[in-house]
Amino acid sequence: MKCYTFKRSLWVFSAVLMLLTACSSKTTNTSSNALSLSAESAIVSESDDTISMDNQSTVSAASNAAEVTSSKRTVTSSKKASTPSKAEVISSNKAVTSSNTLDINRKQSIRPGLYLENGVIKLNGEKFYGIGTNYYDLATRQFYDPLAPTFEKGVKTVKSYGIPMIRVRLSAWGSEGMSLFWNDRETYWVVMDQAVRLCEQYEIGIIGTLAWTTNPYMTQGETNGHFLKNKNSEGYKKMLTYMEAVVTRYRNSPAIWGWEVGNEFNLAVDLDKVQGTNYELTAALLADFYKDITPRIAKWDGYGRIITTGNSQNRHAAWNLYHNNNWGNDTAEQTAEMMKMYDTPEMGMSSIHVYNVTQIFGGKTITLSEYLSEMVKICKSMGKPLYIGEYCDDTVNGITGAAWTSEVEAQALNRFKQLHNAIIENDVQLSFIWAQNNDKDVYRNPSTYVQGMLKYAKQANADMVKSGKQKVGTYWSKTHNVFYQR
Repeated sequence: MKCYTFKRSLWVFSAVLMLLTACSSKTTNTSSNALSLSAESAIVSESDDTISMDNQSTVSAASNAAEVTSSKRTVTSSKKASTPSKAEVISSNKAVTSSNTLDINRKQSIRPGLYLENGVIKLNGEKFYGIGTNYYDLATRQFYDPLAPTFEKGVKTVKSYGIPMIRVRLSAWGSEGMSLFWNDRETYWVVMDQAVRLCEQYEIGIIGTLAWTTNPYMTQGETNGHFLKNKNSEGYKKMLTYMEAVVTRYRNSPAIWGWEVGNEFNLAVDLDKVQGTNYELTAALLADFYKDITPRIAKWDGYGRIITTGNSQNRHAAWNLYHNNNWGNDTAEQTAEMMKMYDTPEMGMSSIHVYNVTQIFGGKTITLSEYLSEMVKICKSMGKPLYIGEYCDDTVNGITGAAWTSEVEAQALNRFKQLHNAIIENDVQLSFIWAQNNDKDVYRNPSTYVQGMLKYAKQANADMVKSGKQKVGTYWSKTHNVFYQR
């Protein structure tokens, strides 16, 4: 796991100050305190943090040899992104509008985003299918990399591949940006609004993850289980405050298509007695957390958008880990029981992440297509569709530099094709490619590997449009923008 340390320096401070000044001068009625000393100090102090983001899950849960987990490092580069010019920095924020000039409370005349109806996902009254991609840091990179180039080029790339939706982290991984949120929220929104504005501009939907981790709210030494259990703690209340602020700010945007609670929280459950971890987190505790948080999100949203956990697939031994503290293979019935355990009435779909072409189900190794067929059956019994929040080839994890050859890439794309085809074959309505780079915007100048994955998505989405399964034009024509004004 790599750690990226962002050190205090005068040039970073000056550049950020210019960035915010440019934003203020290019908009009308900008808040007079947008450049307050507290905000400037907050940005600089945040840049001192050591942020470990190679594994983006809530915790780095060690995996059993037979386990299937996601890597989050497939396309990570070892080189630091180049520093943009002052002109690029100013350009990246000049179109951002102060919240004082936005009517964020104007409701849509139609139901915005995706929603569940009769067991299927719909958009504007029509059953909807789509292959999206993860744009992990679209809304947050500038909190820890203030001089990152504008994201517009990357968003244009995504649009050029016919991608109708993206999955975005609308929260901190560690502490990046949180001082701004608590001390100068106006300036905090300037950064995050960019993501929503760009998606309105290019007509791309967002599935927003509200708490990628619980790290920003936990006290030092606190375990995940202790945090989720103590709902009256200051940290838990802060998490609720943050989630509510994000949902209520963006709920009227047509670009918001749905909400995720977190990212892969289920991979941390029931491991203490078998792996010596100290998470103090059980499946029952996590299920109770979802039961507490999803009604709140639904109330804040007010439109009935889809909500999901953001979970990865449960471990092949999830039931046995919970009940017996061992790695015994779960039966098909036990697998279904554990999936249903995390469901709540407010959730619109059941979330998994898949990274391998073979899977373990019922004690047997089967193909991904066979595995997804079983997952779809379980979800149908719950009255909800299967949702795949991440998929790509996991076997190339850690291969970089000279070791990444054209042959390795071809093999990886071939395995990705198998994953992709299995999703199409099993009629999964929503799926998202995983592509992420800790050092830079992965879509600004996408590698041939990322381009290869996007080409499969482009063809699939084109087929969905042609067959009438993906009607987004009518939706966008019937909604009004909140953050992007032509």
